[in-house]
Amino acid sequence: IPDLVAIGEGMVEFHAEAVGFDADTFRRGFAGDVVNALINASRLGLRCALVSRIGDDAFAPALVRAWEGEGIDLSHAPRVAGPNGIYFIMTDARGERSFIYR
Repeated sequence: IPDLVAIGEGMVEFHAEAVGFDADTFRRGFAGDVVNALINASRLGLRCALVSRIGDDAFAPALVRAWEGEGIDLSHAPRVAGPNGIYFIMTDARGERSFIYR
């Protein structure tokens, strides 16, 4: 039985490696507010589970490996036809982040 269950959407994240909106290189990750909270709780020793849906796109295998590797139970996050959400993070010269969601 999990200590913490969260409902929400996790996504594929691309974080710009350079400052500004014209970055050529992005670092891929898998995140989202709900997933980030579960990862942190799991790292503190809680048993965590996600209730969601995971798209069956090309990112899905790595996404599942990453989240299960962080100790998140995905047994209530079925794989469904379609893409996962994607967002991009860019940072300006002052360190402020901007997000673009797809």
